[in-house]
Amino acid sequence: MKFKELIVPLLKSINEGVDSYYEISLKGEALEMFKERIKECDEFKNVDDIVIMDSTFDEKLGSTCCYKLKDGMELKNTVYLYSIFLSPEVYDKESFYKHVKNNASLNQLYDSSTFKLSYDLLINVSLEDIQDDNVLKTGARQKIHSLLDDILDNPNEYKVKGTKEVIVRGILNQ
Repeated sequence: MKFKELIVPLLKSINEGVDSYYEISLKGEALEMFKERIKECDEFKNVDDIVIMDSTFDEKLGSTCCYKLKDGMELKNTVYLYSIFLSPEVYDKESFYKHVKNNASLNQLYDSSTFKLSYDLLINVSLEDIQDDNVLKTGARQKIHSLLDDILDNPNEYKVKGTKEVIVRGILNQ
């Protein structure tokens, strides 16, 4: 079993209804309960032992770091885990230019200085349809208005989907 297959449903059930900025991580006693199941995962099959840390710093080992566990990653030796959590939704940059529905998509953007959320609307229309003489003949104006109405009425159907990655905080491969 892949680690992500074990952890993602568990974390999603814990975080159901929680604002994504304040998602709950799995750590301490809760993490200890899943230690044996984690050892069965492909990424941890070569691990000698998993030690659950109660702090982000250990005098002998140093500070913990955050790692995104990728497919095919194999950990070895003793692994020291402090917490496991899901990242905020991450988007592939190529997905911003793909249409989700009806040749349109709605992308979430954050202003890096204010962290305000805005949306980028991408609509693909035929150049011939929007030229001055053809706008009324082809009904392009009405098509665009109808599409815009549908996007505003059903924004979730047009949003580009991101993924949440599994992040492990700890000391790996010691």
